[in-house]
Amino acid sequence: MALFLTHRAITLRGKVLPVGGIKEKVLAAHWTGIRSVILPRLNERDVEDVPEELRKQVRFIFVDDAEEVLRHALTPSADRREPKSMAK
Repeated sequence: MALFLTHRAITLRGKVLPVGGIKEKVLAAHWTGIRSVILPRLNERDVEDVPEELRKQVRFIFVDDAEEVLRHALTPSADRREPKSMAK
């Protein structure tokens, strides 16, 4: 499960704008079990505020536009797929 951390951060043209409170949002996401977080690329430097131990446990995906958000959020990644033996 991935979480896109935003609050009115996409323009009408689809550009993803930076958001505030990255540390708090990542801590809350991790606490609820989310291990992949989609963030605006312009917030990449803010990830340094997240404790190192937590950064090791969370996968950060940085994006520039809404198309990238949808591609990452709606496409299953290898770490989220069921093992072949369990697939129906």
